[in-house]
Amino acid sequence: MRLAERIGRKRGHVLITGPTGAGKTEIAKIIFNADPRRGPVKICNAATLKPELAEAALFGTVKGAYTGAENRPGLFEAAKGGILFLDEIAELAKPVQASILTAAETGAFHRVGSLEETRVDVRLVVATNADLAADGFRDDLLARLAQHWIEVPGLAERGRDVLAFAAHLLETDPDLRDFVLTPDAEAALLGYAWPKNVREVRNVLRWASDLVEDPEEDPEITGEMIRAQLGRGFRRGAAAAGGMLVAPVPALAASPELQASPARASLQEAAKDEGDEAEWMPLVEYAERLGLSSDRPLKRAALEGSTYHGVPFCAEIRPMVNARGQLRGMWAMRLPGPVALPGA
Repeated sequence: MRLAERIGRKRGHVLITGPTGAGKTEIAKIIFNADPRRGPVKICNAATLKPELAEAALFGTVKGAYTGAENRPGLFEAAKGGILFLDEIAELAKPVQASILTAAETGAFHRVGSLEETRVDVRLVVATNADLAADGFRDDLLARLAQHWIEVPGLAERGRDVLAFAAHLLETDPDLRDFVLTPDAEAALLGYAWPKNVREVRNVLRWASDLVEDPEEDPEITGEMIRAQLGRGFRRGAAAAGGMLVAPVPALAASPELQASPARASLQEAAKDEGDEAEWMPLVEYAERLGLSSDRPLKRAALEGSTYHGVPFCAEIRPMVNARGQLRGMWAMRLPGPVALPGA
């Protein structure tokens, strides 16, 4: 990160390489913030550009260049005096690479359909997970873009960088700004290999923050909260019949209070119509009974087939009839058994 800050303060184009999820975009953001120029920053994922439209998107068009073309600036003009960030640069076709080479060397290019030369001062920051030299990328463009080269290794190779990245997220991520890590949480972060790199760090911190009951009173993310999330994947569970999503959660029980819920009554009615005799209730009600501020962590647990507090349950989107008699879908869970609510 310090290297990115130093390079950000200098001039010249920047190439960022590294495996998927290693944090190349985060490194690019550090460069944006450190750059002394205060021009615009424009961002483009090159993989999303259709080959036949890439030059128009990058360099702009003039009216009549092709059917429907209008006078429109491209990303190079939009980034004048600032930075153009091209992610997945290896995806660009050779003819487009040639045009970028000219623009990178001279600052000059032509809008599609125009004979008039346009000049801009733009700093290019590009990123890729590919081996550009081995994948047939233009050598001359590679040399031009790599005036500064930052190679971002996987997080497992970067020692205590995980703590620096976690601190960065706690400062900048809107979902994490209210939280702090305990020393044991930092130890848990350091003791894990992070096979999915920085994306996994972000997800683990968000999942762990969902377990903090009152961030205003006690904003600490503990080591136990972190360890409970490590190794979680993005698989969808399919262990239950009918494609239900299986995940563990604390058990709640049927009670007169729950039986009186109109939404729950509608769910039960729809379930019985399907020949399902199980007890169902809205997931949001279940979350409230657990003292959670939202049902988001329970939905995540269901969708990912992962662990949440250790008691099995099934959750899925179930049909129900609302007060207007309309059929709609609602996240619901199957109650694990007829046990009483505390205090019932």
